[in-house]
Amino acid sequence: MALTKVGKEGITGIDNSSDATAITIDSSERVLIGTTTEGDASADDLTVASSGNTGITIRAGTSNSSSIYMSDATSGAGEYAGYIAYAHASNSMSFGTNGGASMSIDSTGAVTMPKQPAFMAKPASNQSNPASNTVIEFGTEIFDQNADFNTSTHTFTAPVTGRYLMCLSMRMDSVDADMNYCRFKIETSNRTYDANIIDPGVFNGDPTYWNFQTTVLADMDASDTAVIKWNYSGGTNQADTSTDSTFSGHLVC
Repeated sequence: MALTKVGKEGITGIDNSSDATAITIDSSERVLIGTTTEGDASADDLTVASSGNTGITIRAGTSNSSSIYMSDATSGAGEYAGYIAYAHASNSMSFGTNGGASMSIDSTGAVTMPKQPAFMAKPASNQSNPASNTVIEFGTEIFDQNADFNTSTHTFTAPVTGRYLMCLSMRMDSVDADMNYCRFKIETSNRTYDANIIDPGVFNGDPTYWNFQTTVLADMDASDTAVIKWNYSGGTNQADTSTDSTFSGHLVC
């Protein structure tokens, strides 16, 4: 193995034979291993190439981690703003963004995403006789991963553009059989989704309680909102919401 000059710029390379250069450092200080051609301009500081399977191994102790950090600073959290880390002690892998874990894969292959938008809320108390097109009050969070649900306005706000699975399980007590129809709606900024519209007139009398359920995959833009509304026509405004109800959702894709 010897040092060689490559090209008219006087670039130094290391070769392992008289006609092959193993490592090249070019005039732009790019390191090229197994090639003299750099990679894409957005990631060309280090290029590794061969004619077969090619890779880089990071070997650490059995109780330590093998990591790659993406940094934009020389101190503080900016040194690990983005990262990929494999913990050999637990055989788990973490992917980080903005200095914190965004996705983890444990030794069984189970994936968790602690920053993924997901929520479930329920009424803090029964809502008596809500008028038609009234927003239903979900004042208690069961969980709110990423803090996107507002219990004051009873509104979910999409943090990013995507498809969100919305699920509603709503119990109403004392539904009036004289109503022409009644239903719940999942109302988003883009469109409204009707939930299990029924004609109470088919009952022999006023149902003591009735459960409305629906699930939709809603397309939402960043900052779009979603609320639940009660809607009916005719009859007497006597139905009450129950705390045995839930509104939940999460980002799917």
